[in-house]
Amino acid sequence: MRKNHTYRAYAYLRLSVEDGDQIESDSIKNQRVIVQRYCGGQQEIQIIGEAVDDGYTGTNFNRPGFKKILNLIKSGEIDCIIVKDLSRLGRDFTEVLRYVQRRFPEWGVRFIAIDDNYDSEAESCKEDFLTLPIKSLLNESYPANTSISIRNTLKAMREQGLFVGAYAYYGYQKDPKDHHRLILDPIASEVVRDIFRWKLCGLSQDAIATRLDSLGILPPADYKVSQGVRYRTTFKKYERSHWTAVAVGRILNNTAYLGILIQGKTTTPNFKVKKIIYKSEEEWAVVEGAMPPLVSWIDFMIVNHLLEHDTRTAPGQETVYLFSGLLECIDCHQSLVRKSTKAGGKEYGYYVCSTNRENSRTCSPHRVSESKLKKNILLLIQYHISVLTDLKSILSYVDTIPFSDRRVQKESSRMEMLKKDYQRNMKLAASLYGDYQDELLTREEYLQLKKQYSSRCTELEKLIEQQKVENDNIFRNICGKNAWIDHFLQFGQVKELDRRLVVSCIKSIQVSEKGNLEITFWFEDEFRKVIAKIRRICTELPNQKMKTFLESIGEGGVMCG
Repeated sequence: MRKNHTYRAYAYLRLSVEDGDQIESDSIKNQRVIVQRYCGGQQEIQIIGEAVDDGYTGTNFNRPGFKKILNLIKSGEIDCIIVKDLSRLGRDFTEVLRYVQRRFPEWGVRFIAIDDNYDSEAESCKEDFLTLPIKSLLNESYPANTSISIRNTLKAMREQGLFVGAYAYYGYQKDPKDHHRLILDPIASEVVRDIFRWKLCGLSQDAIATRLDSLGILPPADYKVSQGVRYRTTFKKYERSHWTAVAVGRILNNTAYLGILIQGKTTTPNFKVKKIIYKSEEEWAVVEGAMPPLVSWIDFMIVNHLLEHDTRTAPGQETVYLFSGLLECIDCHQSLVRKSTKAGGKEYGYYVCSTNRENSRTCSPHRVSESKLKKNILLLIQYHISVLTDLKSILSYVDTIPFSDRRVQKESSRMEMLKKDYQRNMKLAASLYGDYQDELLTREEYLQLKKQYSSRCTELEKLIEQQKVENDNIFRNICGKNAWIDHFLQFGQVKELDRRLVVSCIKSIQVSEKGNLEITFWFEDEFRKVIAKIRRICTELPNQKMKTFLESIGEGGVMCG
């Protein structure tokens, strides 16, 4: 210790929950009190200031408070650093020792760790080369163990469908009673619904962004800040942000709005290396129903289909053409593009193959007039909805007829037979050893029969489980809840076409060389499955109502124009 020297000291205070620091014992306030109390009994030490790193991990030294101290040392303004304990300086074993045993002595800086009884000017500390490395190593191991514990805890929470992110998705907010649960944000949730509705009505992402701005609706980042959320983002460049097509697209693509919580997409190698590693989809934590859905899965599916096939808007219009993204050449499978011509002072629209437009020798025009499209598509949608109206009536009727009871009885009898067969084989297997002991069976016969009975029992167990599933699903609405049928019926008695009606009912329209149309409605596979089940029911229990319905739709069961 230098005689008659007054040390100009800086207190260094650091706290990090990430390191596993105990808030109460290691709080900035508590550290400050400990340092002040210590210096009160050290006349040769004068505290001239403090540097604070609140919320900064001790596993790296890139901290503003610590950098400030280094600058003060280099400028010669201080020659002493005081911390509550060694872990406040840092939890990286190598770096802590580098500063304490090499850099600070080189710079002529006295270092004091109060709780660890370490003072670089004390003779006992100068001679003890073992204690400091051990303490530093223990401090490093603490955040490592804490990191493992935190990772395991977060993994378990994600698998339970608990939200562990810093910020809720736009449209949601953290439940005030449980911050790991997401509930609907009353304002933003309606904006999300509007965005999906506008997309179904034909607006492009750019047009939606423009409309949101014109209505004075704050973009997600600005909205979070307005709600008192301490939100930080790298995307914000201007004082007043604006909606963009990209931001709208992110919302339209986000499965969170189906109530599906997906977490754990990224990780880091360990607590010291912060490099982001992207996990495979199989490793993600996916929980359905973790929060209230904002859109139906049908609307979500249709919107994302449109995002893949939509075209640009018409000149001077904010919405796309009525059939944009739906028309396809049946031969080259490229899209049809809209053209217009004038005759008699009127404008007439038509669609032609985009391949032919680029090179007429590659494909024929496949030309079809817009008026023909509107007329035929309207008729087909009307007919399709009428068929589905009848189908729903048939499904309701099927639930009331005694066939279901007969089928349940039949399947229940099959279950009893399987159970009896299983019990019989189990008894036979159990008796084998006794027969072997009584020398009624040779060892080879015993082993062979044991293998046969065990194999049969395993087979019967699988059959019993399959039968349980079959019994639970016997004609329960025949095909589940039939939400897809209600999707079509929501449009009621259609009088005229609009963009939402067309895209909600029709998946694609193929145009032949002669201009004929082949229409693919949404949920045709589901339609076929239900029709097939009704045919089987009608075969086992003939019924005039079902027969008439089946005859009306023909063998194919799916409408084409």
